[in-house]
Amino acid sequence: MSSASHDNPGGALLGAVAFALRFAGWAVVALVVADVFASGQLRAAILPLNSALSGILPDALDGVLVIQTPFGGAFRGDFAVFAILLFIIDWAICKVAASLR
Repeated sequence: MSSASHDNPGGALLGAVAFALRFAGWAVVALVVADVFASGQLRAAILPLNSALSGILPDALDGVLVIQTPFGGAFRGDFAVFAILLFIIDWAICKVAASLR
């Protein structure tokens, strides 16, 4: 008996890529939430993550919609838009993978 992943390796690969994008999207969402409340030691702890993510953002998106919050942190609109883009690409890949079944 064969599984669906053996019947359609392309669909399985697309599913894995979609899952990775979804996971990355939720990780970016978590970083956006952490940045809103980041002050003191938390800010120092997530600074390397912010720098790494800023490094992979397109120049047109980097630093856009960054708004200081009353909680001591900043809402990173550029990260939020990037997370939304990851979710949209994930959705599109899931649609393609479903059509291959």
